Amino acid sequence: MRMSVTRRLSPFAVIALAMVIGRGLPAAAAKPSGPHGTVSLVGMGPGDAELVTFKAAKVLKDADCVFCFRYLKEEVARYAPPAKIVVASPLLMGRVCGRNPAELPADMRKELAASKDELPQFAAKVRGLVAAGKNVVFADAGDPTIYCPWSWVTEEFADLQPAVVPGLSSFNAGNAALKQSITRHNGSVLVSAGEDLGTPDKDGRLKMTLALFTHRAKLKELVPRLAARYPADTPVAVVCEASYPTERVVWATLGTVLDTIGRERLPHLYLLYVGDGLKPPAPGAATEKNE
Repeated sequence: MRMSVTRRLSPFAVIALAMVIGRGLPAAAAKPSGPHGTVSLVGMGPGDAELVTFKAAKVLKDADCVFCFRYLKEEVARYAPPAKIVVASPLLMGRVCGRNPAELPADMRKELAASKDELPQFAAKVRGLVAAGKNVVFADAGDPTIYCPWSWVTEEFADLQPAVVPGLSSFNAGNAALKQSITRHNGSVLVSAGEDLGTPDKDGRLKMTLALFTHRAKLKELVPRLAARYPADTPVAVVCEASYPTERVVWATLGTVLDTIGRERLPHLYLLYVGDGLKPPAPGAATEKNE
């Protein structure tokens, strides 16, 4: 037969026991008082509406305010109510916003000065929304961790612990347009915004694939710099509007690409692939999506 003995602890013993049990345990984090919203940086994919992730669509739908640049407004409106979309000033684009003046050419420094006047007002507005419990979203195409004009957001609002929702990049869509694995032949890829153009090997060749985002440096600026570094027969592919219905690929070499493009006005969205890691299609094969 078991006997159970219960002793009632004195109040002092209870306190002492609690101190022993709690010794060494971390203190509970204080919960913020009042409403507190969120900040999210969302990648919406390269352009094809079917390539937006479920998570990106949900975050946009649940947002109280979505900031985007004018070129993306219609695409954002597929998922977020138009009343919640705010078109941001182009002065807030990462091409100048948050940049060091020493990094910019003289003609862009005036734009940087103007962005410095714009940023404090904009940041105060965002912080006011978050303080009021609103969910604020910065939306852009592609993947914000590869290239994004909102790249400064995670630093400016670091104390608000912004979430980053990755998206399919135009780089991925460009690879698909080329219909090849760009690491297959030489195994290395350098993704650049135009500052780093790679390093020739001992034979002077670009034995990798260089994928250039041309938002900052355009074709006519890049080709002479590349041609001064690599042989004229280096393969080149210009992928225009990857994943859009108007997607097309132009194949050439460093020595012929400017003549191949001619005076054609390239779209705002295109990628430049360069290097011996590329495998051009066989002669006579279709090189454009819409032929």
